[in-house]
Parts: sequence; structure tokens; C-alpha cells
Amino acid sequence: MELAIPAWAQQITLFVIMVSSGILGLYKYFKTESDKVTPKPAPPAHDQIIPATAFLDSKLVRELIDTLREHQEEMGRQSQRLTRSQGELRESIIEVIEALHVQTNATLNMLRFMNRQDVLKQ
Repeated sequence: MELAIPAWAQQITLFVIMVSSGILGLYKYFKTESDKVTPKPAPPAHDQIIPATAFLDSKLVRELIDTLREHQEEMGRQSQRLTRSQGELRESIIEVIEALHVQTNATLNMLRFMNRQDVLKQ
């Protein structure tokens, strides 16, 4: 069973479908691009903080801040002690290296002296 549609009607139908598909495709493209460009508004920050801190008492918040401040001060003191210890260690290592050089030179001099004595005896 064949449909007896003239060729010009088939071509017009095909053209209309192509144009409508193109328009629909462009519409969807621009819609998705506009969604990407337009950021969705974030909820205000105070709306998130108020429910989270509503149960906290102001005294508890002050105690937490004081504890954090004390912890930070203690970390600062420990950092200063560590820096001083590193400086002292560096100085001690330099002294040990210098003493090792002196001892090595003294040992070499004594070895040379002993070798001269052996040469003189022969």
C-alpha cells in the first residue's frame, strides 16, 4: 500500500521538518548555554549559620575561642623552642666538624712524624 503523495509535497514536508529541527536544536543549545552562564543564587550564609549555632550558648563560644587562643599561644612557644634547639644543634654540629678536622690534622701530623722517625732509623 503506497501513499500517493506528490514529490513536491514530500520535499516541502522534509524542508519543514529540517527547519523545525534546526530551530528546536538552537533553542535547546541557547537554553543550556544560558543555564551555564547564569549561576544559580547560593543561599545566604547567615541562613546556614543561624540554625547551626542556635543551640550554642554564647558562654560556650567564648570558652572555645579562649581555648583556641591558648592553644595557638602554646604552639607559638613550642615553635620558638624548636627554632632555638635547631640553632643550638647547628652550632654543635659545626663545632664537632671543626674538632674532627683538628683531630684528623693532628693524627696525620703524628703519622708523618712517626714515618720520619722510621726513615731516620733505617
